[in-house]
Order: sequence, then C-alpha cells, then structure tokens
Amino acid sequence: MFEISRDYKRAFELIKKGHRLACLLDYSQCRDIAIARLLQNKDLTVGARGISYLYFFDDQIEDDQMFIEHCDRLNVEFYLPIQGEQS
Repeated sequence: MFEISRDYKRAFELIKKGHRLACLLDYSQCRDIAIARLLQNKDLTVGARGISYLYFFDDQIEDDQMFIEHCDRLNVEFYLPIQGEQS
C-alpha cells in the first residue's frame, strides 16, 4: 500500500537506496505524473516522457536540502510505501 506524501526527506532516502517512486508535480498549468529514480551513473532524476523536471548530478545529492527545495517549488507529492508494511 502507498500513501501520497510530501515527506521529501524520506523520498530522497528511498530514491538514494534505489527505489523508483511515482509522484505528482505542478507543470505549466496542470499536474503531471512522473517517476523519481537514481540512474546507473548515480544521478537522480524526476521526469516523464522525455521531460526532466528535476535532475541532480551525483555530486549534488550528498545533502537533501537542494532536493527538498526543488520538490517544494514544484509541489511534488510522492507515492510512498506505508511505513511498517511490505511493498
């Protein structure tokens, strides 16, 4: 089971561990669905259909603060696994 959440710190940690997370975000004058994931080169991206809404190079993701600020700016809501349940 999943919950829609703005817990960006938890989302950041899950992505860094290799989880792929679906999310909703503001784009233009609508909401879009995207996927947040860590690439093979360890860069972190949030995007869909060839659009990269957020992209962080490996050396930019040591600290979650930049990730949190950008997610807040785009009003990102992540589908996170409910804590305590196996997904």
